[in-house]
Amino acid sequence: MKNRIIQTAAALMFACMAAMAVGARASALTYKDVSANSWYSEHVSKLADRGVISGYPDMTFKPERVLTRGEFLKLVDRCVGGGAGQTGGNSWASGYLKELIELGIVLPNEIIDSSRSLDANITRFEMAAILVRASDYLGDARKDDPAARYAFTDYRSIPESCASSVAQSYSRGLLNGYPDGRFCGSKPLSRAEAAAVITRLLHPEKRVLPGNGSFAPVAGAVGFMSAAEQRARLFGDSSKTYFSSAAEAGARMTEITVPVWTKNSVGIKVASSLKLVVNKALADDVREIFGLIFNGPQKYCVLTAGGYGWRASLRSEHNRGSAVDINPFANPYVDAGGKIIVGDYYDPADEYSITASSDVVRAFAAYGWGWGGEGRWSSGALDYMHFSLTGT
Repeated sequence: MKNRIIQTAAALMFACMAAMAVGARASALTYKDVSANSWYSEHVSKLADRGVISGYPDMTFKPERVLTRGEFLKLVDRCVGGGAGQTGGNSWASGYLKELIELGIVLPNEIIDSSRSLDANITRFEMAAILVRASDYLGDARKDDPAARYAFTDYRSIPESCASSVAQSYSRGLLNGYPDGRFCGSKPLSRAEAAAVITRLLHPEKRVLPGNGSFAPVAGAVGFMSAAEQRARLFGDSSKTYFSSAAEAGARMTEITVPVWTKNSVGIKVASSLKLVVNKALADDVREIFGLIFNGPQKYCVLTAGGYGWRASLRSEHNRGSAVDINPFANPYVDAGGKIIVGDYYDPADEYSITASSDVVRAFAAYGWGWGGEGRWSSGALDYMHFSLTGT
């Protein structure tokens, strides 16, 4: 197997020749429709320089043109060293399909051998599944990022059958989402996107590994719903504004596990998890918020965090299960006079003290939650540890 991988790797830059060719061959050419500032420019240039992709006779690349299943299969087949020597079938791409099935890169019955099926546009869901298996074939190791499932704001809509390949392709740095944080798996794959994923498949140093996190506002998050809708979800009754007892509140709470960074005995950051109790209506949102924090470039360490807890004040957001306190030792509650009431210290330069520009604040804000350190309270107090659905 090792020899096969080495032979395959050696043949990659030659085997992919003409896989995306549609017209004139290109070598270090500047296409008229590929701006140097475009996100895909480097990918196109790198593959064009190696003769992996080609443009059109009019010196355009047509980056937004979508690929069919057959075109993508041909590209992948050549990139894993296939020759598609098989003939027959119902489409010009039947040979590529058969060969990739034999290699285990396409599953039997995953794509039908027919012109109608192979000439249809390939979706990002289909691309992710095939890409991960091609990555496996080339010897890449499986990567199980505990927060990969929270990397996309539309994760809840990803079919269960596609979730694993989406998570793996993201964890391996082969693909990411759109600027708004969505994966958009049902969308077709463009030539620009194909250039990017093939570059990452062939050149591991170009992979976009987790760590940049998207903090775009998440449509459908409870924090962006009307007050009445929020009450209906939290209490099961839009006319209620608080729970009357701990027993009533407890019935609407649930315990969740979220991914976090912490530190080991020698001070090195390591992936871990912690449990929180929150309102059932907010469970998915809170999981995803912590996923964004975990995936963020800051890799903020959460040593302690608390959610639901019955307080004397019936209107406390902690009573509602709609508040989370993080690292209170470095993010204190400070009264209007500047006196620390709860917590030990606050130092914006300290890695545990949360600031307005931190991944933590940005992640909660993406779901419509407020931060107690923003100075919005009429009392003049600041609660740096505190994040809540309504900002109170």
